[in-house]
Amino acid sequence: MKRLYVLFVMEVATRRVHILVVTAGPTGAWTAQRARNLLMNRDWRAGLFLFLICDRDAKLTAVFDEVFTGEGVTVMKTPLRTPRANCYAERWVRTVRAECTDRMLIYDEGHLRSVVEEYAEHYNAHRPHQSRQQRPPDQDEQVVVPLEGRIQRRKVLSGAINEYHRAAQPTRRNTGSGWTADSSSPTRSDGRCIPSTSATSSTSCPMGRAGRRCDFTTSDTGPLH
Repeated sequence: MKRLYVLFVMEVATRRVHILVVTAGPTGAWTAQRARNLLMNRDWRAGLFLFLICDRDAKLTAVFDEVFTGEGVTVMKTPLRTPRANCYAERWVRTVRAECTDRMLIYDEGHLRSVVEEYAEHYNAHRPHQSRQQRPPDQDEQVVVPLEGRIQRRKVLSGAINEYHRAAQPTRRNTGSGWTADSSSPTRSDGRCIPSTSATSSTSCPMGRAGRRCDFTTSDTGPLH
């Protein structure tokens, strides 16, 4: 039996999750380097975030904090033994365990990495969130999914989760002055359909968009074989 750790970042305003790395032996130098790698990622928009919320784990060293403060991000440490102070990240840990890792046997580090990355893609692209009016983190708020049409099913994690999409058809887009017809199919840039519903639900807490914040935490998936 072996304990594995998943290092991830969550954008609180959108609930989007970034899986950084999976390892069996995290250290202070390891977390600091992963923070540097994150900021060098072109898809990561560090300038849009004001705060970094993290706990007081010994692996989150002063060097780790300096990586973010150098980008103008204020690091906020939660009080001791108060997981509710980092509730968004803690809620994601509970979600990924309940919907993913607790429902399958993880063989090794590479397997866990593959599993959580596939789940994160589902979480970001399809899983609805109450605080976002049942929209997933990556869905364009200007796109309206039609209520009519044939429903298609897509299996995730070999059928552990099912996604349900409307078949491709014309959609309507909000231009600010009214709704206009859009002849393009309701799909994302990677070709996947924009979801209309999901087999899972969300109980995330709402938060306004004025102060966009980033949750960062280290967590383990529990004892794994």
